[in-house]
Amino acid sequence: MHHTVLSHIATFLAQHGVAPGASIYVADAALVTEDNLAALGDTLCITRVPATYNACGRLIAEAVARNTWEDVGILAHTKPTKPRPVTS
Repeated sequence: MHHTVLSHIATFLAQHGVAPGASIYVADAALVTEDNLAALGDTLCITRVPATYNACGRLIAEAVARNTWEDVGILAHTKPTKPRPVTS
């Protein structure tokens, strides 16, 4: 399903002058399939490795150990509230 959505999004963005690779696709772990990753092409993505993958725990530990995070800014379009602060 993601590959269909990715195709529609890429077409929409192109129609509005957004170059390939100029956006970030945020998705759940269902994105991580061979077909979906191939469909991403130059599109950057933020997702997580499915917990059923053996690499999941290793990748999390490696990311935390490196501690080299890149701020991508605020990821929400809704205003933050006290119980639900802004995600960034």
